[in-house]
Amino acid sequence: MIRESVRRDADGQIIPSERISAALYAAIRLDDKQLFEQNDLDDIGHSSVAAAYCDVFLTERRFTHILRLPAVRKVIPRGCFVISDIDEAISVLS
Repeated sequence: MIRESVRRDADGQIIPSERISAALYAAIRLDDKQLFEQNDLDDIGHSSVAAAYCDVFLTERRFTHILRLPAVRKVIPRGCFVISDIDEAISVLS
């Protein structure tokens, strides 16, 4: 039932964190210049939930870059601002 729901979910509203998680994993693994680090799985889990359900996500530069890639961005269903700079975060929040 879950598989069929997701397959029919054209606009990506069902289980968005799983779509983002898959996109992040693929973006890291398909980039020959990007080494898969030991804590990447934890970062992917954290980032995928934050990007799926938050309005603003302050994270490290590496994951900001990955989350802003077009292939990843298109599976983020909300207008989540992904930021690594504290001054930019303050500006967005005010």
